[in-house]
Amino acid sequence: MKYLLRVEGAASLQSMRSAASLEEVVMMGLFGRRWVTVRTESGSKADDIDRLQAVFKSNGLKSKILMEGSHLKKIQVTTKDVERAKELIDVFEQEI
Repeated sequence: MKYLLRVEGAASLQSMRSAASLEEVVMMGLFGRRWVTVRTESGSKADDIDRLQAVFKSNGLKSKILMEGSHLKKIQVTTKDVERAKELIDVFEQEI
């Protein structure tokens, strides 16, 4: 199972370029920001994002949905909830 973990509003491009390693960039993103994208869908699968948000909400996770363009939908959770979100995504996919 692959997860898309992209930190929105990551550290500035300049600081990312000057970072010594990829690990430092990841650590800056994970500890410096509040929201992390955990799944992105487009087309007919975009409705899964709404259902996934309902699963997150029923399990007490804060989440938000963002649209990019007219077809791309992504769901974000708080950085402290990323691991729990991964677990819930696995359960969600087994039920589909």
